[in-house]
Amino acid sequence: MIMKPALAVLATLLLAAPAIAQRSLLIVQGQLMPVPNTTPLPVLLPYSGAGVFAQFEVDQGAGSFLTSPAPMGLGSAGLWGGMITSAAVFLTPPGNTLSLIANSNDPGALFVIDNSGSPTNTNIRLDQVTYAAGARVVSGALVQSFDIFGMLPPDYFLASLAFGRSQSVMLPTLPGLITDTSKPDFPALLQGTTGNLTMSLQFRAGTATTPEALFALPRQTLTVTGVNVQVVPLPAVPEPASWALLIAGFGLTGAVLRRRRAAIPA
Repeated sequence: MIMKPALAVLATLLLAAPAIAQRSLLIVQGQLMPVPNTTPLPVLLPYSGAGVFAQFEVDQGAGSFLTSPAPMGLGSAGLWGGMITSAAVFLTPPGNTLSLIANSNDPGALFVIDNSGSPTNTNIRLDQVTYAAGARVVSGALVQSFDIFGMLPPDYFLASLAFGRSQSVMLPTLPGLITDTSKPDFPALLQGTTGNLTMSLQFRAGTATTPEALFALPRQTLTVTGVNVQVVPLPAVPEPASWALLIAGFGLTGAVLRRRRAAIPA
């Protein structure tokens, strides 16, 4: 887990300049839990209990809407593309940190569903706002939205990542997380108390040239428990400067922690 002093230094640096509400940095922490399935990936099973640290940059002023079929044919759904301008997830089991960095193939989309149906119970209605990313097949080639840095077999890839908040209720009550598919205030929703915060990562192994082959590959899902989110407003500066501030924050925090460790023997 990231130390509290790190978050304090980061927040101080990012808030040093005038901030606007449209751009925010989401800092996410939690703990991994493998989900059992019939075709597991054994390499990932030791990640049980490992820490998760993630950061997502949100630009509420960006994004274009694309209608999507509503689950179960109820309610409405759509994709707000381009609202997540950068993303990075770090999995930290002992001795084998994995870094997952979004690349130019990531559309940065929020998946929004309003008053949809549930595939398990027709009496349930669902609202959801989720950052959705992963891999897909385009013209017979596997396109990956995240690059992986760390000790995984070369044919392993991030098939899907989902992070957001959802709410389901029984009829006749309707869910109250959102009321339509208008551009959602993602940071505000994450800080709210309605519904449940969720985050999951699914890895697959192999190659695929069709969507059917992709979904047939062995998989391992890792859910994140104890999801905690902090929202830091970003200053109105170009994106590279925001990341420079972020790196500087972690650098200063590391220096503080090193000085603390050096002082212990004395």
